[in-house]
Amino acid sequence: MNRSASTRTARPGTRLAAKIALVGVAVAGLAGMTTGAAYAGDFPEITGPPDPGYVAAEQARANGQTEYSFEAFRYTLGGFASIHVPGMTCPSGWLQDQVLSPGRIVPHGVQVIEPGGVGVTIPQTSRSSSTEKTSLGTYFRLDGTDRAGNATATNWDPFTSRELIINLHCTTDPSKAATEFVPIGFGG
Repeated sequence: MNRSASTRTARPGTRLAAKIALVGVAVAGLAGMTTGAAYAGDFPEITGPPDPGYVAAEQARANGQTEYSFEAFRYTLGGFASIHVPGMTCPSGWLQDQVLSPGRIVPHGVQVIEPGGVGVTIPQTSRSSSTEKTSLGTYFRLDGTDRAGNATATNWDPFTSRELIINLHCTTDPSKAATEFVPIGFGG
């Protein structure tokens, strides 16, 4: 009986020592990880090609230009396929105030390129924080397309796949930016 009693008293002490040792190793490991991370590099590793919008914006800025464009979306739709078009935005500035896809329900500054047979609808835009308030409402500068998933594209050809390309034409000049007027009391 003494033997089992001594085993019981020895075990809790052993477990306590093991727990203290584990906590010490964990703390040392965390301390090593946090100090080691600073030496591993302060910038995340680039895993893919740079975003074309940012490249176009940076090239325009470096060349003293206020306007730039880039391919924001590309997709091949199968016969009778329909997709939601993701939200797209100008990385710097706003959409240009130009109709680039006449006959389509898309914002100014959005250019739709396809071989025919693809219907594209982008009914809403995203507004930037740059605004001009008037006594009747607010003019918002538009910096991209709707991010809520309301934009769609449909290939109406039942047999042939069609490629859809959407380009954004942007500007950093506020006087050339596309705007949307929102009357007082309608979210402006």
